[in-house]
Amino acid sequence: MLVITQIIEYDEKRLIVAGRMHDSQCDLFIDDEHKIVEVLLVEMMGQTAECLYRIAKRDRKSRGFLVRLDQVKFTRRVFRNETVITEAELTKVFGKYVSAKCRSYVDGGLIASADITHYYT
Repeated sequence: MLVITQIIEYDEKRLIVAGRMHDSQCDLFIDDEHKIVEVLLVEMMGQTAECLYRIAKRDRKSRGFLVRLDQVKFTRRVFRNETVITEAELTKVFGKYVSAKCRSYVDGGLIASADITHYYT
């Protein structure tokens, strides 16, 4: 799994974090060319969006469940030992549903983006 290792920037609407592949699980999620599979990028974007909402609302008890992915795009693969910078920006809160626009970067270049919606209990 990609693990969030550092919070780079935060305000009430936006969170930027850095993450790396956890070494003990690398071989499970890396293909023969040492590229990280895309599902992990989506997972990291989703985790960042959930962290942003929970920090902004100062709510440690509620849990977010991923319910929708829209406009998912990948521009290149990620290789082992690359640091992924992920940015989440809250775009809509409607009842218990929260949407965020998420983007991931490596070395300043966009590698993935998605609109992610969570349902909170």
